[in-house]
Amino acid sequence: MNNRYSRNSAKQLLVNPALSFLDIFKKEKTAEISLESLESGDEKAILECIQKYFNKFPIAIHVTSVPGGNTRVETNCNFNVNNSSTISVKLNFPELITDNPSVVYSSLVDVIIGIFSIVPTLKKLYASMYIPRINQKGHEYQACVISTIIDVDTYNDIVVENIDAKTLLSNFPCVYKLNNNIYEDVTPYSFLNINKKTSKEIDLDTIDPIRFESLFADLLLAMGIKAKTTKITNDGGIDIVGINEESIVGGKYIVQCKRYKSTISSGHIRDLYGVVMHERANKGIFVTTSDFSNECIKFAQDKPLELINREKLINLLQKYDLNLNSG
Repeated sequence: MNNRYSRNSAKQLLVNPALSFLDIFKKEKTAEISLESLESGDEKAILECIQKYFNKFPIAIHVTSVPGGNTRVETNCNFNVNNSSTISVKLNFPELITDNPSVVYSSLVDVIIGIFSIVPTLKKLYASMYIPRINQKGHEYQACVISTIIDVDTYNDIVVENIDAKTLLSNFPCVYKLNNNIYEDVTPYSFLNINKKTSKEIDLDTIDPIRFESLFADLLLAMGIKAKTTKITNDGGIDIVGINEESIVGGKYIVQCKRYKSTISSGHIRDLYGVVMHERANKGIFVTTSDFSNECIKFAQDKPLELINREKLINLLQKYDLNLNSG
């Protein structure tokens, strides 16, 4: 039997229940996982099933842009069963493969299809892909280059075999920054357990101001708005430029981000409005970790300005499942 996982094999598992993963293992008399335990949401059984599945069908690609030509590269997949209906998966590629964006999409979709085909209780899947990079001090780290959240209702409405990987992902919140066919680092979606707080969560009171700008850019991307942060110096009062491609409500957005503890004064909003007019933008957005004075709110009325205070920001971050410690 060919052990190499392919997207076609995943499609077969979806459209032909007789070829399900459990049936394969039962035929080989190696399955120790009961269908009853999966259907009842046994988290240990779910994790064991996923691990066996991807050991059987590893996610692999063929990279042509390396010395020696066509080289087979397998991912290292880390899975976390958050609960019986929610799973997080992290794909780690051992080599830089972002010179071919289609590979990134298809590899992520391979995992999505595989997991949904074998976990009957799954309602939401958090899937992110990481690649090795070197930081400014020469240390290697794992950079997230694409992240998505897949909900079962939307997924079940999709005829998977009729669309390509990129089109499939466009149906879901998906954050990535592609610049000249190179993926930039992004903030991954994370399962948010309101009963637990970890050191990896975002603290709005201590987050680095530059990191705060990147976080809001990721939020805009998750909302379907193309976003790019400006250079650190000489940004002309512009932290992020967003492009909404939707008809009627779309256009160019100018964003200013301020990690403040004190209340924002009207002078900041007047400055933003001046930049919006100068840039001939469709909208100005001011986002802060604090709040706005009454003068700010009054000035923004009847103008193409949107004010996002701490409360509204937290609601948006939680809505799009960006990891958050709101304090």
